[in-house]
Amino acid sequence: TLRIDFPENAEVTRSDSGFRRVGLGRAGQIVGYDPLVPVWLPPGFRPAEVAVHRGPGSPTGVEGSNPPSMDVVSLSYRRGLDQVLVTTRRRDVGRGPDAWSNPLAAGEGYRDRAERVILRRGALSDVEAKLLLMPRNVPQLWALGDDLVVTVSGDLGRTELVRLAESLEPRS
Repeated sequence: TLRIDFPENAEVTRSDSGFRRVGLGRAGQIVGYDPLVPVWLPPGFRPAEVAVHRGPGSPTGVEGSNPPSMDVVSLSYRRGLDQVLVTTRRRDVGRGPDAWSNPLAAGEGYRDRAERVILRRGALSDVEAKLLLMPRNVPQLWALGDDLVVTVSGDLGRTELVRLAESLEPRS
């Protein structure tokens, strides 16, 4: 068990982004769609947590330029200290379905130079995804599905990110 004992006079900052842990079966009921779940995971990764946030969420994208995140499902998988996250959120939330940029962008002052990848299988078959591997950010792939913005990120290389994204299927 990991336990951190803070000194008595330490200032501890806590935050609550509004996510709530739920079972996978409840996630779709809460957000109103079947979340995309990987059929394939790299060896050793196991489901760790499912969380949902109805929204509106915190700003994402370059300088917070994306529409508010609505009905987010976050799936966490762990292999020791390694983590992979798969998130889905509604694409059309009032500013048009094409108003999105990378939800996991490196931040103000950095230019993401993403590789374009066409996903060939799964729920995102024939969808163009953007793959980003750079030192200032977590390895990631993101895509605009018909109704959802999807991200796959974590301690993976290029081949694993693409393979995992191509294994995503709706699961209620």
